[in-house]
Amino acid sequence: MFTTYPWLRYGVGYAVAGFVAHVIVAPAVNKLWALTEADFKRKDIPIPPVPVRVNKPVGFWHGVAERGVYATCVILGKPEGIAVWLAFKAVVRWKMSDKEDPRHIPGSPIYMIGTALNVGFGIVGGFIALGRWSF
Repeated sequence: MFTTYPWLRYGVGYAVAGFVAHVIVAPAVNKLWALTEADFKRKDIPIPPVPVRVNKPVGFWHGVAERGVYATCVILGKPEGIAVWLAFKAVVRWKMSDKEDPRHIPGSPIYMIGTALNVGFGIVGGFIALGRWSF
């Protein structure tokens, strides 16, 4: 079927990178945050009322776009684009607030795990689009 409709590979690749990945990445990250918050409550560490994470629709579309960027970098043969995007993410995350927030310490590994999963799914989606990965 992919030989008859080669554009379909790209659709499937982007769908896997953008939407299928969300079904795995979002629950994994949410579970890590739930474990962290439970640990804070157990240790009686106060959690500031200001959210560290964006709301769900923004987070969803950010993840879809981010994984799409990674897939596009693979498709175009420009893996350095992934490094550039990761550098932008690091700069944005560098200093979110001047106020101390205990969530930033456990939040950093969660952020890194979510990013690693996004990069992985973006690369897989790119390989599917190029026909280098099949089901």
